[in-house]
Amino acid sequence: MGTEKPMRIHELGITLGAVLLAVGAMASEKQFRDVFYTGAGALYDLDALTVVYPAGPGEDVERNRLSAELRAGYLRAVHGVRAEIRPDDGVSEDDLTGNLLLLGWDNRLLGTERAPRPFNHDDGGLSFLGLVEPDPNVDLLLYAPSPYNPESFIVFWSRIDPERDRLQTLPLAGSDWAIFSDYRAVRQGMFTPGSAWPPERNPGGESDSHGYLDAMRKRRVRKKFGPYFVSYDPEEIDADDLQAIAASRQLALAGAASAIGESASGLLVQLHVYANAEQKERITGVPDEVHSIPSRRELHMTLPLARSAFPHEEVHLIAGRNLGTSNLTTVYEGLALSADGLYEGVPIDVQTAMMIKAGAFPTLDDLLDETTAREIPEAVRYPAAGMLMRWVWETAEGDRRRDVYTLRRGSVEALGTALGVPAETVESSFRKWMITRSKERENDVRFAEYESQARERLLASDYEGVVAAARKMAEIRPDDPQTLFNLASALMRTGDYAEAESILRGLLELSLEPSHSRFVIFSHYQLGRLLDVQGRREDALTEYRVVLELPDQHDAHRLAREAIESPITPEHLQ
Repeated sequence: MGTEKPMRIHELGITLGAVLLAVGAMASEKQFRDVFYTGAGALYDLDALTVVYPAGPGEDVERNRLSAELRAGYLRAVHGVRAEIRPDDGVSEDDLTGNLLLLGWDNRLLGTERAPRPFNHDDGGLSFLGLVEPDPNVDLLLYAPSPYNPESFIVFWSRIDPERDRLQTLPLAGSDWAIFSDYRAVRQGMFTPGSAWPPERNPGGESDSHGYLDAMRKRRVRKKFGPYFVSYDPEEIDADDLQAIAASRQLALAGAASAIGESASGLLVQLHVYANAEQKERITGVPDEVHSIPSRRELHMTLPLARSAFPHEEVHLIAGRNLGTSNLTTVYEGLALSADGLYEGVPIDVQTAMMIKAGAFPTLDDLLDETTAREIPEAVRYPAAGMLMRWVWETAEGDRRRDVYTLRRGSVEALGTALGVPAETVESSFRKWMITRSKERENDVRFAEYESQARERLLASDYEGVVAAARKMAEIRPDDPQTLFNLASALMRTGDYAEAESILRGLLELSLEPSHSRFVIFSHYQLGRLLDVQGRREDALTEYRVVLELPDQHDAHRLAREAIESPITPEHLQ
C-alpha cells in the first residue's frame, strides 16, 4: 500500500447518468413533475420521517433496530432530516400519516391490505412490478406516495447488513426505483405519476446495465495464485502485473495475520483487480480505490493498490472469518489501521500523541458511536480508532478481542462489558496507556510541529522562517534526507550558498535506503543549480550530467537537460 491512505467511508450513490435518466423520463411528465425532481434522492430533502425495521418472528430484532438507528442517525446528522425509529409492530396511526422509510424484505408495513407488497423476493430471485431478477442477492430501492397517506412518501430499502451498510448507509438514486447489486444500480426507472399503490412502472424511463456489465465481465479471466483467485482484464493487466500482485497480496496476508494474531490458514480470497478507479467504479459502484466484503472473502482493488503489500484489507478478511462481523466503523477500520501503523502516510501513534498534547483526542463514547463519530474529522477519527484497537489487542486476549470486534452497540459501557472490566475504568485506562505512548513520541511530535511551521512559513514566502523551523527539525533528525534537502533549498533562497552546498554534499554522503534514491538524484540537481547561480558553470554541468546517469524520477532528466542548455540564475530560485 505504500503511501496509500486507508479506505475512506463514502456514502455511495449512482452516477450522474441515473439523475439524467430521471430528468429525461420527466420530459413527457412536465405537467406532473418539476424538472428538478430528484426521484428517490428526494428522501434526503424530507423534513421528517419514521424509520421502520422488521421485528417479526425469526428476525434478528437487535440487529434490525441498530440498523434503523444507524440510518436515522445518518439522516439527522448529515441531511438534517428529523428521523425517529419504530419496529414494524409498533407504528402508530400518526406515524403512518407521515413519511416512512421501510427497511428489510420482510417489513410488515408492506403486505397489508392498505399497502400490498409490490415485489416478491425469495431464493429464486426478485420479481418487481413485472421485472424479474434471478439473483436473490440484489436489493431494491423505491420511492413513491405512501399508500397510508398519499400526501406523504414511502421509501423502501431492502438491505439490512452491517457489513455493507458501513460503506453505503443509504443509497442515492435520481429515479423512483433502482435495483442494486451490492453498491451499483443495475436497473432503475420511474413510476407513472400519481398516488396509485402499488405504483406503476413507466417503461419509457428505464435503464438496464446488465448488458454493459456482462460485457465487461466476459472480458475478465480468473487465475489462482496461492490463496487468491484473481479476476482481471488481460487487455489491461499483464503477466508481470499478475506476478507482482500475487507476491504483494500474499505478503499482505501474512502481515495481516501476524499483526492481529489470527490465522490465515485455509482462507481463500476472491480478488478483483481493475486498471484504475474509474473502471472500478463503473463496475462496482464504489469510488474508492479499494473495498472489501469480508463475509464473501472478497477484495476489489485498483492495480496500483493490488501491487502494494499493506495489510489493511487483508485484516478485514481475516478478522471477519475468525472473529465475526464487525458492526462499528471505529472497531472495523481501527483494527486494520492498528496493523498498518499509518494514516495518510504518518504513524498513527504520532498523530494521536499530537492530539493528546493539544487536548483534541475524542472521548470513547464519541469515537464508538456511529452517528457522533461521523462528525469527527477523519484525520482525528481514524488514527484514534487505530490506537484504540491497538490498546484492545495489547490488553485483551481471545474471546475478549472477539467480543470487542463484534460489538453491536458503540459505547464505553458496551466496551467495558466486552473487555470484562468496569465501564468506569475503561476511559481512564485507555488514556493512561495513550499518555505513556505519547511520551515515547515526544521528539516526533516536536518534529511534526516544526514541520507544520515550515510549511506555513513557506506559504508566506518567509524563507528565513523556513530555515529556522528546518534547523530545529534537523536537530531532532540530523540524517533525515527530506529535512536536509528542504533546509538546503531554503538556505539557497536566503542567499546562504556556502551552508546550502555543505548540507547538500553531506546529504550525498549519507547511506540512504533505495526508497530515498530521489534525494540523491535531486541533491545533484540542486547542487548544480547552486553552483550555477554562483557562476561555477563547469562544476554545475558536472552535477547535471550525473543526474542524467541516474534513473529518471519525477522528470529529473528533463530538468537537467534544460539546465545544461540554459544556466540557472538567481532569479530562477525565487
